[in-house]
Amino acid sequence: MRNGGKYEAFSARLRFRGQVTIEYMLILGLISMVFIVAINSIASGYRTHHEAVWSSNARSLSRQIANEIDKAHVGGDGYAHNMTIPIRLKGGVDYNITVRPRLVTVNTFPYEREFEFKTVTADIDGASGGMTLSKGVLTFENVGGAISITGW
Repeated sequence: MRNGGKYEAFSARLRFRGQVTIEYMLILGLISMVFIVAINSIASGYRTHHEAVWSSNARSLSRQIANEIDKAHVGGDGYAHNMTIPIRLKGGVDYNITVRPRLVTVNTFPYEREFEFKTVTADIDGASGGMTLSKGVLTFENVGGAISITGW
């Protein structure tokens, strides 16, 4: 009987240790879940901020190019002005600029989003089928009433 008593006491200690281990595992699991949710929330906020920055930059760029075309149109024959186009949008996002009659479009590659801005004139050399502008320095000229955009 005495051996049975030792066995029961030993068994009770093992059950107590097992219960403590399970409680520690539950607490650790709960802390891990809270940590994962917090990290995911922070990362989501960063992605949203990053997207707001580059989309604002793309929208602004389309407006600036459309305004340069409009200035060249209003400036009349002989008007010329240079504008520097960045290699990438803020945040390192790659993009491409297309000019069509009465429309400037900035398309972001990785996100497949387009930002458009209208122009006053449709008389843009080479834009009838959609002209892709190069990045770098662009010259906007009014040559006999037609807008010419050249890059260098």
